[in-house]
Amino acid sequence: MNEIAISLPFSFDLNGSVAFTSDIKKIWQDRVVLVVMTLIGERVMRPNFGTNARRATFENDPQAITLIQHEVQAGFSKWLPELSLKSVDVSIDTVESILNVTVNYSYGPYDLDTVTIQSATLQQSGNIVSEIPNVK
Repeated sequence: MNEIAISLPFSFDLNGSVAFTSDIKKIWQDRVVLVVMTLIGERVMRPNFGTNARRATFENDPQAITLIQHEVQAGFSKWLPELSLKSVDVSIDTVESILNVTVNYSYGPYDLDTVTIQSATLQQSGNIVSEIPNVK
């Protein structure tokens, strides 16, 4: 299969055109991040797209972990049926206020792949440390 998609994060190539990628691993990693980090209701023309995983920033640690795991599983089931979800590992660094979500999945003939999404949790004061997820 020969797929091509806009390369994320969004950027321009040397010619000033939108950058694209044909790296199938990168395409699927980007799709996983988009599904997990898009809040349901956030897209105007597709209001049911995404998950409520980002709402976990308002929960205590055990509830946040459970909510994220459930939402990633639901997101894979509904929006990424081509992928086989293997595991969702969630850890919270309370010192740095960072939430790490590691999603392990496979795609057809391709081996196991992993994407780790780092996002902020709320400090005790209610301030958000960072709003933009960092993908490893």
